[in-house]
Amino acid sequence: MPLVCLWLLGAVYAIASFPEYSELAVNLLVALLFDLVVIAVAKSICKRPRPNYNVDDMFMTVGPDQHSFPSGHCTRAAHLACLASYVFPAAAYQVLAAWAACIGVSRVVLGRHHVLDVLVGLFVFGPLQAWANRTYAWVPAQLCEEVQAGLREVLF
Repeated sequence: MPLVCLWLLGAVYAIASFPEYSELAVNLLVALLFDLVVIAVAKSICKRPRPNYNVDDMFMTVGPDQHSFPSGHCTRAAHLACLASYVFPAAAYQVLAAWAACIGVSRVVLGRHHVLDVLVGLFVFGPLQAWANRTYAWVPAQLCEEVQAGLREVLF
């Protein structure tokens, strides 16, 4: 969960600090919040336990939750990589897709998830969330500029 907090803080910082990227930053924040809700609901419905070989060796951290399916790390990585394919050139998208795949491998190697948790996160939840985010929840540029101006007024 702390990594998600860093992503959220980074998105808020980007909204406040980089007016030329306000549309991208606001939609990143929306995507991250959407992902958190979808994964929390999916995990509370499925309640699949983590692998037996999962070792609780994370000291002084918040989380992780006890449920394994789907992998939130993988859904977030795939979601962001797919959204990037709408915004960035193909080379950047390919780098992000490779990054998402590496995250998936690491989740299995670390014993945090089953292979199916990772595959469904990378190839089902993440892309579907990106499609829904882009189709139904994309914040237009003008509204993003207004959000950015309001945030700058509150913070500065």
